Amino acid sequence: MEIDKRIKSLSDILTCFDNEKAKQYVDQKGYFAGKLYCFRDIQHCDYGTLSDVCDGRAEVFQKGETLYPFFIPERFLKPTEKKSRPLILDEFKDRFAIGDVIKLRLKDCSLDLCLMYTGNEYQPSEQGDSYCDSVCLGSYSFSMQTLFDDYEYYFEVAQKWLPFGVEE
Repeated sequence: MEIDKRIKSLSDILTCFDNEKAKQYVDQKGYFAGKLYCFRDIQHCDYGTLSDVCDGRAEVFQKGETLYPFFIPERFLKPTEKKSRPLILDEFKDRFAIGDVIKLRLKDCSLDLCLMYTGNEYQPSEQGDSYCDSVCLGSYSFSMQTLFDDYEYYFEVAQKWLPFGVEE
């Protein structure tokens, strides 16, 4: 059976044979199902808190007044991927001002660079006006997409590395 991509393994779904194991998940959130095939798409399952595990029954997992034969604790699901996009120029300007020194590094690399934000590079568009194609850091020019894909910057206040992007 093919299961929802968020479920790590079919063996994580608890059944009536897992009573003792399931008791440790009482008062925890998870997904309940009346049929095993409901786990093909977890949206078809009933979400809630496991209130009790009833011994000696086929439908052992209790949510409120309803009993279910299958349950998967929420912690056995893969975290949903967060979608992000590159900063646009106005968002970049909200974070940095011309003259700011920005500490950046290539993702997954220990090489740090400290570059000054020196301006923006404008290109003419097909409509005749100009648009910002990239930002200038030191003597280098970076597109917003390149910064987002390849680099991260050090945020001094939080003392951690952050992406050049925004969660959607």
